[in-house]
Amino acid sequence: MNFLDKFHENRYEMAMALAERTYEAQGFTYVETIDRLRDFVIGQDQGIVYVLEVHKNCVDVRKCLGINYLYHEPYQFQDGISIGVLDLVVKVVKSFRDESELRSYILDKELIQFEARDYMYLRNLSETEHVYQSFVNSLHDKEVEELAFLSRNYMEMYRILDRNPEGVDKLEEKFREVEAEILRIAGKNGVEYVEGYGKLDPDEHISEDEEHIEREVERPLDVLHILAQVRARKVRENLESFLRYLRESEGPVSWGPVKVNGVLLDSFERRTGTFLILRPGDLVINRGGEKRIHVEPGIVVVENLE
Repeated sequence: MNFLDKFHENRYEMAMALAERTYEAQGFTYVETIDRLRDFVIGQDQGIVYVLEVHKNCVDVRKCLGINYLYHEPYQFQDGISIGVLDLVVKVVKSFRDESELRSYILDKELIQFEARDYMYLRNLSETEHVYQSFVNSLHDKEVEELAFLSRNYMEMYRILDRNPEGVDKLEEKFREVEAEILRIAGKNGVEYVEGYGKLDPDEHISEDEEHIEREVERPLDVLHILAQVRARKVRENLESFLRYLRESEGPVSWGPVKVNGVLLDSFERRTGTFLILRPGDLVINRGGEKRIHVEPGIVVVENLE
């Protein structure tokens, strides 16, 4: 047998070692196993064998795999469809008929996703900078830059205060000044609700001892959350520039075995890649040979099923 790679060869041997019975189902060989949680399905494409995991006693194989079509079957490019390409799936998140639909979707839907991913980017220095972060950074907005510096100062001071509860009154005073400035910039940019440090219930009377205990468990402002929200606000204020930036960023993109003409919006390790397609073309997947999927303007996610 000619396997897609060594991983699939080993998975095949594992599936066979666990197999109770096998049968044909929706173009796959279904392997019912002794495992309490999982079964496997074996697929073949032009002589290439690949093995995918499904949950126990799966009835509808394609539904369990999260696919509607295989890449060589006819399909209509539209919202919500998923196309299987061996151990990958191409999901059409949104298709755009015109520029106004693109604009509305970016404003109403995608910016929320961008903000959430931007928060992770700000928390983790190893996160890759994608087109959203590149655009925000290119604005060189003074408030965003000041807030970024203040956030770093704030977190550094909080760590020192947390380690040294006594004899740091002057540092705490400065800490409160920085906190106030962060809240001022946040409020100016429409970020009204934040989880605060030292925000006690004004209606609840507590003793000095209780206050000391309460102080120990108080949490600081989530300054990176504030920063992500302010950054998102700046993108909304510059939406037309952001859309122009997206169009100017269009070009040949490679992500793992995937090649397409578009914009890589986001990626998560080797698991998923999110692409903005601005014009009709082919998404090419070099997996067990070159596979081509026709795509129209829209947002497409490629996910690894391994």
